[in-house]
Amino acid sequence: MDAQEQMRAVEEDRDETAEFLEEAEEVVGLIARVVNSDGMEAEAVYERYKAILCKYQEQSQLLDVWLESIVGPLAGLLRKQAVALHAEASQGGDAAQRAAQHSVHSTPMWRVFGLARLLNVLVTVRGYKTVVKFFPHEAADLEKVVNVIVLLQRSRPYPALVSKLMDICKDYLRHPGGMREMAALILGRLLTRPDMATPLADFVAWSKEALSCTDSVQAPFLVPGVLQALSFVFKLGQRHRLLPHAVHVWQLLAPICGASNTAKGGATGEATVQGVLVRKLGVKLAQRVGLTFLEPRVAPWRYVRVDVGADIQERLGGEASAQAGAPPEGAHAQAGEAEAHQQESAEDFEVAEELEEVIEVLLNALRDKDTVVRWSGAKGVGRITSCLPKELADDVVASVVELFGRSENDTAWHGGCLALAELSRRGLLLPHCLDSLVPIIQEALLYDIRRGPHSIGAHVRDAAAYVCWAFARAYEPHLLAGHVNQFASTLLTVACYDREINCRRAAAAAFQEAVGRLGNFPHGIELLTVADYFSVGNIAQAYTRVAPQVAAFAEYRLPLAQHLVRAKLRHWEKSMRELAARGLAALVPAVGESYIIPVALGQMIEWGLDNVSLDAAVQGGLPWASSTSSLLPSDSR
Repeated sequence: MDAQEQMRAVEEDRDETAEFLEEAEEVVGLIARVVNSDGMEAEAVYERYKAILCKYQEQSQLLDVWLESIVGPLAGLLRKQAVALHAEASQGGDAAQRAAQHSVHSTPMWRVFGLARLLNVLVTVRGYKTVVKFFPHEAADLEKVVNVIVLLQRSRPYPALVSKLMDICKDYLRHPGGMREMAALILGRLLTRPDMATPLADFVAWSKEALSCTDSVQAPFLVPGVLQALSFVFKLGQRHRLLPHAVHVWQLLAPICGASNTAKGGATGEATVQGVLVRKLGVKLAQRVGLTFLEPRVAPWRYVRVDVGADIQERLGGEASAQAGAPPEGAHAQAGEAEAHQQESAEDFEVAEELEEVIEVLLNALRDKDTVVRWSGAKGVGRITSCLPKELADDVVASVVELFGRSENDTAWHGGCLALAELSRRGLLLPHCLDSLVPIIQEALLYDIRRGPHSIGAHVRDAAAYVCWAFARAYEPHLLAGHVNQFASTLLTVACYDREINCRRAAAAAFQEAVGRLGNFPHGIELLTVADYFSVGNIAQAYTRVAPQVAAFAEYRLPLAQHLVRAKLRHWEKSMRELAARGLAALVPAVGESYIIPVALGQMIEWGLDNVSLDAAVQGGLPWASSTSSLLPSDSR
């Protein structure tokens, strides 16, 4: 099997996606078996239960319908066994010590452990945010649960419940995996209670010592745990309670995030080692600290799409095209009111010195080498910009646009696209910026840079399609009317001819969103059934079947053919050059001789004669591209 057939087989396998929980009855039966045995069968069913749920790791939303049937019985039984274990431990000092020393062999502890493992699998697959909604939420259970955790940890209880819980969680912040995340979440919920001002201050003080850890064994695990706990605190807490700690936390965080002006007293030592997890959590915490410095408000100057109640059928017809040049009624009035409000509020706006450093960290994160850090930075830029006055927000947008410079690498382009999408989704990219941004997005959709025996840019093209999707949702049709043909042709070109399946599907999704939201893409409805998510999944089908159907419409013929000739026939990968030749041959009936003879074949002849700049990739592509001549009439060859 050659490389092309392997690629086709993998993509066909990816097309086979589940639509429901196929083993639902078996899962419910396993849960009933555990409940009927009072938890004794938890260990016996664990492997089969885990194998079923892990199949849905990438489609975990299919489990939502059955979560109540799975979590409810298990959580109820876990509570029952936890109460029994707490009662056993409360019988006396000797009983508690015996339970702590022999917890694995004591029946209640063994059952609690088995039930916790079953629930942990579900949390791993679906995520704690969804699963925790189905747990019991009775305050009376808290002390019993803490005591169970103490026994699982094989340590004796502390005198105070809060101190006991904090000590347990601090200890688990040093552990890798899910225990660290859950410990951070517990600290976040505990320390943001209104009566936890003193424990919160103590934890912030302890964080300085933890982030200064120089132990090469503990630091890689402890530092991410502390950052994650602080992130939960600043996510769940109230601003007026967190503001006194914000400056101190930023002093600890600034050295880790690489801020240019760090205050004295920040964390030092090996805690500042820039691992990907530390950088991601550092950027997440930085944006939440930055939001604490800002008063929560919705930017009055933001752009708001006003045609929410417009008739979709009207906009898909000719009437929308006829009115595309005129802004909707009331748009100017809303813009005037927003501008007046902005001028009034900007006079009293004060920017903390630390906020400038936070924005600098977020903008630098858009250039990070890891996608998760860039994505976190983009969301932070969008959230903080939404709380700034218009003048400062314009400076942030200008800094984002600078990421698309010629000297910037692919990571900066990718981070810039993510930031533009987040800004436009929130209405922070005002309409007057669109004319200068559209050419940048057009270039990003086709971004492909050769690097030795391969090329880079798939992530940039995927993010550019996300920007197009966001533009379609954020702006009214008349604002994008002058760029409709450019966006439509480029999105369909990427949907048909991109090398990566995720880029083809992202472009198809953006095209579908634009057709539905804007209603002015040429032949949009007809093409939705041609270039959809599934039809572009197979690359050979996209080249030889989907693209010729798209080329049947005159607006898209020339862009498709030009992309094949100028880009894909010179591609570095042999299988892509072969597909380009087949695709160009399939376009001949639609494009005709007027393009194939004077332009396409002429361009290939020019490449063949240019021995100085001709590389091996072009030499390999020419014989395959010449196969298109067999489809021309005999008098045209």
